[in-house]
Amino acid sequence: MSVQENCILLGSRVVIPSTLQPQVLRLLHEGHPGISKMKAVARSHVWWSTLDEDITNTVRGCRVCQENQRTARPVAMTPWPYPEKPWSRIHIDFAGPLKNRYLLIVTDAFSKWIEVVPVTTPSADATIPCLRTMFAAHGLPDVIVSDNGPAFVSASFREFLQRNGIKHVLTPPYHPASNGAAERAVQTIKAKLKKAVGGSFDCQLARVLLNYRSTPHETTGCSPAELMMGRKLKTALTLLRPDMRSTVLTRQLKQKVAHEQHAHRTPLVQPGDSVYARNFRDGPPWFPAMVTATSGDHIADVTLPDGRSWRRHQEHLRHDFSATEVSPPAAAKHQVGTRDVSADDQQTSAMQSHLNAGSEDGSVQHEAPPRDNSALGVPVDPELPNLCYQLAKNSNFVHNLLTLLCSVDMEDELECLISGCNFLLKNITDEVFEYQRHGNPEYKFNNADPSVFPYLLVNIGSGVSIMKVESDDKYERIGGSATGGGTFWGLGSLMTKAKSFDELLELAEQGDHRTVDMLVKDIYGGNYEAVGLTSDLIACSFGKTVRHTGSSGGTGGKEEEDST
Repeated sequence: MSVQENCILLGSRVVIPSTLQPQVLRLLHEGHPGISKMKAVARSHVWWSTLDEDITNTVRGCRVCQENQRTARPVAMTPWPYPEKPWSRIHIDFAGPLKNRYLLIVTDAFSKWIEVVPVTTPSADATIPCLRTMFAAHGLPDVIVSDNGPAFVSASFREFLQRNGIKHVLTPPYHPASNGAAERAVQTIKAKLKKAVGGSFDCQLARVLLNYRSTPHETTGCSPAELMMGRKLKTALTLLRPDMRSTVLTRQLKQKVAHEQHAHRTPLVQPGDSVYARNFRDGPPWFPAMVTATSGDHIADVTLPDGRSWRRHQEHLRHDFSATEVSPPAAAKHQVGTRDVSADDQQTSAMQSHLNAGSEDGSVQHEAPPRDNSALGVPVDPELPNLCYQLAKNSNFVHNLLTLLCSVDMEDELECLISGCNFLLKNITDEVFEYQRHGNPEYKFNNADPSVFPYLLVNIGSGVSIMKVESDDKYERIGGSATGGGTFWGLGSLMTKAKSFDELLELAEQGDHRTVDMLVKDIYGGNYEAVGLTSDLIACSFGKTVRHTGSSGGTGGKEEEDST
């Protein structure tokens, strides 16, 4: 401290007595600075023991400063509680106008399912019918959360919710974050609609909703449809997977044919037939009886000589061939004499005409199956034609059906493949292209010449065959390899736990082949331009695999690179 001109100084700062401190504070706050800036100015000129505290109180007590603050301090985020079931709490809001219309957007807090309905005006009269339709499909929610828009605070909307026992939660005005689920749904739909192209607005909206509802959500990890409906939606990608129903139908048909071959078939009984009925009580195991009525193809009512009536399954009835009244062969419409499953050419033609009946333009016509299938040459049960017909609708399994029920001429696989390729080259040239290695980099694929003979055909199956095709009826195998799809399946089964070829393909998509395959750059350090090989081309499959060897008594093994 020092004294200059009767003024006490602390360093270069003037020590202010308590009587003058309020006046100095008013002088420091003349321009209404904030707390930090006011302290910075004061510390350069004045000092007293409670300076910082007095400055803070002065700024906080200034009405002008408080009325003109930009924003209040943010409070801690309090998320909505997660519902226990779908469609329990829904959030609603309006988006738009978009293309002269508004979008009523409703999102389910549990499943993240979104409903979008275009309306002309964001009013209660437009909102209530839309919600009524949604409630008819999903049921009544427990809670609806909305902002304070005119449509949601109107008397008619409030009455509608009260009448249906729905609690209405209004978010604070001018605080959209309180209805964050609805705000996020609005942003999502608007962003996806901006990217949608082609078709009308309604078509674009439908595609957007299908894509969103079938895509796993980043929060739940499941698609909205799975949580909302308990199942995955069928999309275009679903068609890539095989139809398990066809496999089941094939197995059912095999079981039925096997049963028909080994079961002892007897003609079905008809009213008026003399039969022996199975006795399950005391006495002989079979009693003579007369059929009085039938129920369906398996149940019959019979009358015994003493007047008693029994109901028996067809398996518990035998024809009485010793009786004078032998029923006529009325069962022919249900029963055909048992013949060998492998049929002649006539039976094959009959089955093929039934399965492959098509229109003049070649399209398959699926009509109800005929009841008379005597040309099949097999015992026909009333259920069998329906089963055959259902199987016939799956064209990939027609061959299986023909193999089971009739003889089929075997066709050469490669001959069919070559005939198909030749047909494409001659008749569908717009979909056939030839690769020009040294052509324009942007247009290396050009339409092929319809007379492009000879050409090489590579068929990759369990192995690989390379065919040289010179004309429609002249071709030869000039090379090939035992390494093909079967090799991939075999190696994959040894190296992974995949249980199917499809699962193995999925694992291959997720993996990085560069960790096991040796590339051109691994050998030559980059592109091998002399022969036109790029650096990322596989030079040696499994060239980087490592074999672990070592004796059982050693402390460790050594790693040795395979030379294969």
